[in-house]
Amino acid sequence: MRRRAVVMFIVGPACLFLLGSVLQVGALAPGNEHFQRTWARTDQPVAAGQVSRTWMWGPDGFTGEISETYSESPGGQRTVQYFDKARMEITNPSGDSGSAWYVTNGLLVVELISGRLQAGDSTFESRTPAAVNVAGDADDPAGPTYATFGNLLGASPAAAGVTLTMRLSRSGQVTPDPELAEQGLTVARIDDVTNHSIASPFWDFMTSSGTIWDGTSYVQAPLFENAYFATGRPITEPYWANVKVAGTYQDVLMQCFERRCLTYNPANAPEWRVEAGNVGRHYYDWRYAQPAGTATATTTAPAMPTATSTIAPSPSVTPTTSPIASPSASPTTIPPQKYEYSHSWGGEFVPIASRLNLVSDVAADPDGDVWVVDPNLNRLLEFDSQGRYKRQIGPETVAFKSPFAMEFDAAGNLYVADSFNNRIVKLSPGGEVTGGWGTLGSGPGQLNNPQGIAIRGTTVYVADTSNYRIQVFDLDGNVITGWGSQGSAAGQFNSTSGVAVDSAGNIYVADSGNHRVQVFTSAGGYLRQFGSEGSGNGQFKFAEDVAISDDDTVYVTDWNNNRVQIFGSGGVYRGQWGRDGTGRGEFANPWGIAIDAAGNIYVADNLNYRAQKFTANGEYLFEMRDNRRGLFGIPGDVTVGLNGSILVADGLPGYERVQIYLPDGTPLEDFRPAANAPNLFGFVASVAAASDGSYYVVDTGHSRIQHYSSSWQYLGQWGTPGSGPGQFDSPQGIAFDQDGDIYVVDQGNNRVQKFDSSGGFISAWGSLGSAGGQFDAPIDIAIRGETVYVTDTNNNRVQMFGRDGSYLGEWGEQGAEPGQFDRPIGVAVDTAGDVFVVDHGNGRVQKFDGEGMFLSAWGSPGSQPGQLEVPWGIAVDSNGDVYVTEQGSFRVQVFRPST
Repeated sequence: MRRRAVVMFIVGPACLFLLGSVLQVGALAPGNEHFQRTWARTDQPVAAGQVSRTWMWGPDGFTGEISETYSESPGGQRTVQYFDKARMEITNPSGDSGSAWYVTNGLLVVELISGRLQAGDSTFESRTPAAVNVAGDADDPAGPTYATFGNLLGASPAAAGVTLTMRLSRSGQVTPDPELAEQGLTVARIDDVTNHSIASPFWDFMTSSGTIWDGTSYVQAPLFENAYFATGRPITEPYWANVKVAGTYQDVLMQCFERRCLTYNPANAPEWRVEAGNVGRHYYDWRYAQPAGTATATTTAPAMPTATSTIAPSPSVTPTTSPIASPSASPTTIPPQKYEYSHSWGGEFVPIASRLNLVSDVAADPDGDVWVVDPNLNRLLEFDSQGRYKRQIGPETVAFKSPFAMEFDAAGNLYVADSFNNRIVKLSPGGEVTGGWGTLGSGPGQLNNPQGIAIRGTTVYVADTSNYRIQVFDLDGNVITGWGSQGSAAGQFNSTSGVAVDSAGNIYVADSGNHRVQVFTSAGGYLRQFGSEGSGNGQFKFAEDVAISDDDTVYVTDWNNNRVQIFGSGGVYRGQWGRDGTGRGEFANPWGIAIDAAGNIYVADNLNYRAQKFTANGEYLFEMRDNRRGLFGIPGDVTVGLNGSILVADGLPGYERVQIYLPDGTPLEDFRPAANAPNLFGFVASVAAASDGSYYVVDTGHSRIQHYSSSWQYLGQWGTPGSGPGQFDSPQGIAFDQDGDIYVVDQGNNRVQKFDSSGGFISAWGSLGSAGGQFDAPIDIAIRGETVYVTDTNNNRVQMFGRDGSYLGEWGEQGAEPGQFDRPIGVAVDTAGDVFVVDHGNGRVQKFDGEGMFLSAWGSPGSQPGQLEVPWGIAVDSNGDVYVTEQGSFRVQVFRPST
């Protein structure tokens, strides 16, 4: 066991602005005529006393002109200058110098919140989000920081006109405070690009007119030539917070936009109530106080991003100052075992244009892929057999107007009931339009809102819904026959919807409005019916669609009973599954249903905006909702389940979830609580599997631990924001000892807390510092026998404790040699008791014995197989295989031991 002395050097904290005042350090005039012109328009009138209002830049710059790396600028450098409230930049010096956009002011807030420093249109460096107060005094311990907002980027907007009463804490907790309604502030509008609301005082300011300098004189004109020029688009909702201003706590409204954060302080004089924060100062200190991260190429980011989904905050909030340890000798034992790259899976999750908006039908193609109809967004989406998104058709490529149902022929051509265009569209397997037929009307071959389609051989059956009939065509659209009329008698319909064909060629029609299924011969002769209105077995509340298996088992979606019912070919009831809800196997008005060649059942879960896959007996397999499945937003902790599955915590705001895979990377489950559920994740930092098969999820965004059964049924939770026993501030890693007690790394409080299996508090240890038993931003934890290992990230070490919290020892210091670290993050222990540590900044994994003796290391920064680009979590399975998550390459890599 080795202990070391630690010498710590602290970089001074970032300066923060006081509301209603401006810090001035090293005042310098704008560095060139273009910066001068941009500054003068809004701030020269303030400096000259012509008007009283917030500075948009500040009285002067606090740097001169400097060069910063930017890939697309000439020579890879662009000219910038920092002001208290922003950064001016000239990225393209050959552009139109007369344009208002020749000088821009950077997406500084996006970078501060996400921890991704932009070094080019599609190049970023990974940092930690800025744990710097957005508003108020620098020493305020309770005010929200930029990192706080990282967990709130996916929040849904309040409706226009709604009074603003939501209060935000430093930990990210959002709670209503009805007393704030007295302030009379409302939502002015919803931004149509980022889907965030804009508070009324901020929108009034962004669109206001006043005294400006036009280059020759003071005139009255719009303050900004474009409302979004200075601020960018909103990326968070507006929240009230109680922050310390000049030593006094006050309620302040704050909202972050791409380029600035705006505040409204009702205690200020009217002309100073809306202010722009000191983002330029905050960003400069964050950028130049932090060590450089790893540059990574990502999808191209436009000059003004059009979606907040590209913002990917790190799952931890780490101070921007770094202790530097005195060096000590590290052993250089020849590693007894090597680890070789085996395989990987994943990729970056960048949301498609929108999640599924409604789901009306599903169909399986001859290759085993599954297609989903999204009528509200006029498109079809293709997924592979594992539910991974592949592509979409429409609305750009095909001008659908509420497509509703679809079916494949034997050659793989797709026929779509394009309901509001009153036609059938024929698509080739490649997605090109190759034919179609239909116009609005009630004559032969005409259609009125077709909503169902089935194909057998060369015959196409169409549910001509608003004509209350079935029409039959050949594959080229020539009419063969048709039957039906409006009514409730045998052979009549009250809204035909789904249609299917059994092995004998009989036609089953979901007669939705009559709450029944009718059966006909291929020529339209009436045979029988089954079902009636009700909720009993074999009854329906709107039978919407029918699917028939190879053995003539009939499956019917029972729309308002939120279930699927199973019948024999004669209509004899056999069983059912489903109920109202948002969980696995639950439904919200299921509509279309389909069967693939393997007999699996797909259900269009209409108002849950997803398709679900089941076995023939109704056993839930997985869901398809968008293009998340198998891809990662922010892969964090990774662990091994009791059945050998691999669980990954994925924390992308708005898409927080736990993903479960087979060891070969086959996706099994994508678990996220339903929207608005009390257990909805705020930010998923870690997940762990207990010996009883249940799961514990570290919900960092809500400062709590959630407990789930082995089938992901919610069991309970504990924890609230704070520093008391059982409270948390940015909880991170979680682990179990042999008695089932639970240990949680409480990062923001620089401690470890211990609980029983029910969440009952047992003990806690640790405080901020660098002495033995103290921490500076601990992140992960692992336990083997009586020893607890904790990565003490900013102290660049791993500490060892007894299960009672007694300090046992430590190893590591800052550096790149064997046994040294650059921000160790993940830690895992194998069955032999060896310890694996993710050496985050050095892009590698190091292996030690249980006492900290260096054994081996592998990896280097990069995105190639075997390289590690911003590695984070680590796990070791019973075979000794090592799984590492990478936030830079959005993947899991697997390494296999070899002698």
